[in-house]
Amino acid sequence: MDIENMKQTHDRIRNLLIDRDEERKKDLQRKKLIKSLQSSDQENVQYFRDDFDERKKQIDLALMEIINSENGTLLPNDLAIRFDSITKQINLLQKFVSDSTIFLKEYEIRRSQEALHDLIVQTNELEKKYLPKKKFGFKSKKQVKPVVIDVTTPKLDEIDGSYLKTKYAYNTENEYNFKSRTGETLKLEGDSIDKKDITLGSLTNCIVILTGTPSTLHMNNLKHCIVLTGPVGTSIFIENCENCKFLLACQQLRLHSSKRCDIYLHVTSRAIIEDSNCIQFAPYHLFYDQCANDFHKAGLDLNINHWNTIDDFNWLATDKKSPNWDLLDEKNRIVDWTPYLNS
Repeated sequence: MDIENMKQTHDRIRNLLIDRDEERKKDLQRKKLIKSLQSSDQENVQYFRDDFDERKKQIDLALMEIINSENGTLLPNDLAIRFDSITKQINLLQKFVSDSTIFLKEYEIRRSQEALHDLIVQTNELEKKYLPKKKFGFKSKKQVKPVVIDVTTPKLDEIDGSYLKTKYAYNTENEYNFKSRTGETLKLEGDSIDKKDITLGSLTNCIVILTGTPSTLHMNNLKHCIVLTGPVGTSIFIENCENCKFLLACQQLRLHSSKRCDIYLHVTSRAIIEDSNCIQFAPYHLFYDQCANDFHKAGLDLNINHWNTIDDFNWLATDKKSPNWDLLDEKNRIVDWTPYLNS
């Protein structure tokens, strides 16, 4: 009996040692896999940094060549070609960032987006300086004749017997603004907003329709508004907005300090929200004449849409979705935007 007990004890110890050894091997394999994945991620991040910095350097050099040509060595046609090439390089760099967000950390995303924004601003400013374009007008709710308003000469202009105050909207050669409006339908369309920076500020109960290819779109302090846009070439920034519905297409979306907004989105990178809550997302579905052509001009791929891939900078948990945003229930989605387009 003692021998049998000793044998059983020996078998238990042996099995315990075998189990421990197996667990040790599995643990080593897990550590090896984690190390391999970390190494792979580090290599990817380093490749991204090197490639991004090199592409940015080439764009910076191209811009510097234009700045150094102030003595008139470049003709308008040459400048137009160069600015078009730079814009294409920026769009490609934007796509490179979008495609890389899957393995980039928040800091790296912020760094690259800020650098891209600076490039866009600098390019627009230089194009405005060296290759000025004609000013452009707008359409109001009453479909009056388009008019160019010079912000430097405040006055009342008479258009078809009705009066339009200068504060209604103003524009420079590279930007357009609607501010401090209530209960208006505001429209901008076509080539008039191509590569322009659009700013919407302090609007209440307004409908805004932008069908063209602006470079950027900034929205701040909008309340109970509906904003419909065609494709925006680079970024859309939204701040301090409440109870709004947005129909947006862009390369990047940044949403700050906003609440109770529905966003119908086409975006080629991961949308970012911060200090926001009660945000709902649905896929973009605005179609109008020249829509497909505008997407092509803006450099957006109709087949790439990450409308439901959202990064919340206030939510650090990786195993749970942020409670600050959700997908808009299909039964609550607007399916036909035609009444707004025709308003």
